[in-house]
Amino acid sequence: MINTTGSDSSSIDNMIELLVLGGMDVFRAIRVVMPPAWQNDELMDPDLRAFYEYSSMHMEAWDGPAGVVIKTGRYAICMLDRNGLRPSR
Repeated sequence: MINTTGSDSSSIDNMIELLVLGGMDVFRAIRVVMPPAWQNDELMDPDLRAFYEYSSMHMEAWDGPAGVVIKTGRYAICMLDRNGLRPSR
């Protein structure tokens, strides 16, 4: 289901598409695959922390492409990698 011979970008695209086709909301799918660095954020809302903790039991956080741009036909979504450390143009 996931392209193992392609780039990081193609693999993350495959994974998000798989989750969305399985019925997951696109925003939730993105945050399951590419969560922020949430573990040491003491100010995070407890419900959001619970979501990330639950999601982390099912999928390892993606440290792939530095910048991600997604369009769904309705939304344009742009974000940096989960650590936000690498430059993206």
